[in-house]
Amino acid sequence: MARDAGKGPFAATPVVIVALVVFVLVDTALVWWALASVGRNAGSPAAETMPTLPARETAAADSTVPATTMPAAATAAVVPSARYLYAVDGATAFRGTRGSCPSVGASFESTTDGGATWATGATEFTDARAVAQAPEDPIVVIARDAATCAVTAYWTFVGGIDWEPAAEFQPTWIADGGRAIAPGGLATTPCRDGVADLAGRNDSEAVVLCEDGLLLTTADAGVTWVAVDPVADAVAVAAGTDAFLVAVAGSPDCDGVRVIAAGGGAIGECVAVAVAPGETAIDVAGDGTVWVWAGDAIARSADGGATW
Repeated sequence: MARDAGKGPFAATPVVIVALVVFVLVDTALVWWALASVGRNAGSPAAETMPTLPARETAAADSTVPATTMPAAATAAVVPSARYLYAVDGATAFRGTRGSCPSVGASFESTTDGGATWATGATEFTDARAVAQAPEDPIVVIARDAATCAVTAYWTFVGGIDWEPAAEFQPTWIADGGRAIAPGGLATTPCRDGVADLAGRNDSEAVVLCEDGLLLTTADAGVTWVAVDPVADAVAVAAGTDAFLVAVAGSPDCDGVRVIAAGGGAIGECVAVAVAPGETAIDVAGDGTVWVWAGDAIARSADGGATW
């Protein structure tokens, strides 16, 4: 049987031809569009999305941060100490009078024999606010320039004989009038009145003795302050490894100074000495030795003030 030539499998009909033409035209258009797009973008690749770092947190300067609990003042007004004391270990310490700008210069003394003798250094500053250590362990005093009253860090490599502006040092807690300034730079006013004394344990933890007798602590670099039980006749504070310490002067059963732990604890032995307001400073050395400078007495304790 002969085949029908018009019905073979590859026979082209008008419909098929039209479809093929349309397909070719569409395919050609798509190829042209793709090549044109590549040509337009060849000289300008797509911009990359670069990762961004969060902005550095900036603490509000001099912000007032009320304590979580602010009980009424339960003690007499506290006179801020005119003295500073920095204990290195059981034998070495530095002390001095703060002075005030611009009229009264500060003083500086050092001991390496547990306070038996003191060497007097020269000073080129006044209103000493705090003592810190630099990386190479010269002594650093943060104070005011005697001429301009600007706060400056000074260091000495020769026991206080000569001073110069410190190039670098380990930031420390500073009490300046009503402000408590953390090592990170946050300045707050935790007390209703002024700050009588301040001691920091590390960059985050510190204790403040307010001029109205309240005791406040922080564990977050001054972002918040929490009141602890006030201590009657408190005159100075220090930061121990396990507790904040409070120096008490003029209590009925101690004609002198004794040390107790903030928030409660054993009452330490009395250091018998005549003490005027503003004449007490206390510090805890790196080895745990507690130093007290009150009146004319220097006392040291190896057991947190229980005995001297």
